[in-house]
Amino acid sequence: MVFKHLPVVFLVLLAAASLAGQETASLVSFSYQGVALGNALEDLQSRYDLRFTYSPSRLPMDYRLYATVEKTEVATAMDELFNATPVKHAIIGNQIVLRSDPGQLGQLDVRPVRLRQTTPLYQERVPRATPPATPGIPTREPRQLAGGDRWLSDKLEAEDLQRLSAEMERHERELKMEEYDATHRLAQISLLPYLGTNTHRSNEVTNNVSVNVFWGTSKAIEGFEIGGIANSVVADMSGLQIAGLLNQVGGNVTGTQLAGMSNYVAGTVNGVQLAGIGNKAKNRVVGAQVAGVFNSADYHVDGIQLAGLVNSANGDVHHQISSLYNQARYVSHRQVGLINVCDSTVKAPYGFLNFVKYGYNLLEVGSTEVMYVNLGAKLGTHRLYNILQLGVRWDLVEETLDQSTSSASYSSWALGYGLGFAARLGKKTLLNTEAVALHVNELEAWTNELNLLGQVRFTVDFQVSNRLSFYAGPTLNMMWSKLYDPVTATYGSRIPLNPLWNEQNGATNFQGWIGFSAGLRL
Repeated sequence: MVFKHLPVVFLVLLAAASLAGQETASLVSFSYQGVALGNALEDLQSRYDLRFTYSPSRLPMDYRLYATVEKTEVATAMDELFNATPVKHAIIGNQIVLRSDPGQLGQLDVRPVRLRQTTPLYQERVPRATPPATPGIPTREPRQLAGGDRWLSDKLEAEDLQRLSAEMERHERELKMEEYDATHRLAQISLLPYLGTNTHRSNEVTNNVSVNVFWGTSKAIEGFEIGGIANSVVADMSGLQIAGLLNQVGGNVTGTQLAGMSNYVAGTVNGVQLAGIGNKAKNRVVGAQVAGVFNSADYHVDGIQLAGLVNSANGDVHHQISSLYNQARYVSHRQVGLINVCDSTVKAPYGFLNFVKYGYNLLEVGSTEVMYVNLGAKLGTHRLYNILQLGVRWDLVEETLDQSTSSASYSSWALGYGLGFAARLGKKTLLNTEAVALHVNELEAWTNELNLLGQVRFTVDFQVSNRLSFYAGPTLNMMWSKLYDPVTATYGSRIPLNPLWNEQNGATNFQGWIGFSAGLRL
C-alpha cells in the first residue's frame, strides 16, 4: 500500500521539533491576489528555502488567497497568508505544517475564518534523505512514484495525522505557557511607574500582588494592589485595590476599589467603588458607588449611588441618594436628594424639586378667597409632586389722618411651597390632596414678621382635553401672624374675614377658616 512510505514526512517534523523553537529567520515577499493555494505553495517553495508539509487531498488546493507582504519574517508572513482561510498552520522547528480546519471548510462562502496559529503542508520536488527516526515512532522507507520524482505525500495514515495534531496542540500549549510566564508575576513592588521589579515592562505584566510605595503601573491585577499615592492599571483589575489618592483602571473592575480621593474605571465595574471625593465609571456599574462628593456612571447602575453632593448615571439606576442632586434615565427604586431629575421612575422621588420627564407636570391658574390670582406649578409623579405657588390680592384700606379719612388700594402677595398627590377617581377624574405653606407679604413689598398661611386642599380635577383640566374644591386655611396694628393695638393679619378660630398666644395670633379653590390646569 502506498501509504506505508509517508511517515517519513512525520519523522522529519519530529526531528526538527527537537531543535527547541528555532524559527526561519529569512525574509520573504509575495503578492497573491486570487492565486490558488496550491500554486502559492509551489511559488514559495521554488523561491525560498521553505519546507512545507501537507496532504493535498486534505487541503482546499483551489482556495483563492489574497495577501501581500514585503520583506517580512516567515512567521509573520505565514500569519498574513493564512489569515481568514480554512487552513491551519504551525511552525514546528524548521518545518511549516499545514492542515485544514474542519470547522471552517463548510463555511468558505459564508463568513471569513478567524486568524488562528496553525500549520502548513507541502509537496517536495527533490527527494531528501530520511532523517533519524524519533524513538517510539516506526520508520518506513520512502519510495518514488513511477514516472516522477515527487514523494508520495498525497495521504497520511490516520495514526500519523493524530500524532501530528497532538504535536501541534502540544506546541501551541507550550507557546501559550511561555507567553503566560513572561507576562504574569506573583508579586511586584515599585516606587514609581517603571521604577520597580517589573522595570520597563510594568505595563505588560499582570500581577497577583502589587505594592506601590508611591505610584505604580501594571497591565492587570488579579488579586491585591496597594499604593501610597496612586495605582494605574492598563487593562483589568480583579480583587482589591487601595490607594492613598487615586485608582485608575483602563479596563474593567471586578471587586473593590478604595481611594482617598477618587476612583476611575474606563470599563465596567462589578463590585464597589469607595472614594473620599468621587467615583467615575465609563461603562456599566453592577454594585455600589459611594463617595464624599460625587458619583458618575456613563451607563446603567445596577445598584446604588450614594454621594455627599451629586450622583449622575447616563442610564438606568436602582437607587440614588445625595444631599444635593441626583440624575438618571430610568429609576427602578427611588431617588433621594434636594433636586432629582429622571425620565421615569417606579417610586416617587423624595426631594425639594423633582423633575420627571414622563411624570405629573402641570401649570395652574386659579383663585381663592385669600389670593385672588394664583399661579402654580406641579412637578413630580402622581404619587408625590412638588408645588410652587405665587398669589396676589388687592385691598382697599381706609386711613385716618388729622380727623380726615381716606382710602387707598394696597396689594399683598404670597410665595409658597407644598406637596401633593393625585388619586385617580375615573378615566378623566382625579382627586388632588395638597398641603401648601405660603409667606404672605401683607400690604407691603416684604413682611419681615411671621405671617404664615397654611392650606390643606381637596380638589376634584376633571380633564377637559389632553392638556387642559378644570379643578375645584374646599380648602382648610390656618394662619399664624405676628403683625401688629397700632390703630387697634391688636396682633394678627387683616386677610381673614370671618375666621372660625381666632386665638392669641402672646404676640402670635392664630386664625382658621374654611375656604375654596378653583381654576385651570394645563
